Amino acid sequence: MSFKGQTSPFKGKTFPERWKMGPDKIKRKVLRWYSLAKAQANFRKEKWQLTFDEYYGFWKWHTHKRGRKESSVALTRIDVAKPWCKSNCIIAKRRDAITRNI
Repeated sequence: MSFKGQTSPFKGKTFPERWKMGPDKIKRKVLRWYSLAKAQANFRKEKWQLTFDEYYGFWKWHTHKRGRKESSVALTRIDVAKPWCKSNCIIAKRRDAITRNI
């Protein structure tokens, strides 16, 4: 049995004027990372004081280095007892961030 309904007239079209970050693909990608990181911090009951612009400032020149390998980089806190804020965060190698060798 197949469904013979109507298809959307907007299928396959994009509307960059409706996007929060406009047509800039890197900013849209970083906005997703920001939303996920903020949600994860809230889940772990950690204070989050970073704005999107501050978060983007950290990742602006490092987006291509982010990943799961130990040579990749990650945003981490200097002092885990303090909140996620601009003065307490740095971009570090993932291996160092996980083992706290900062």
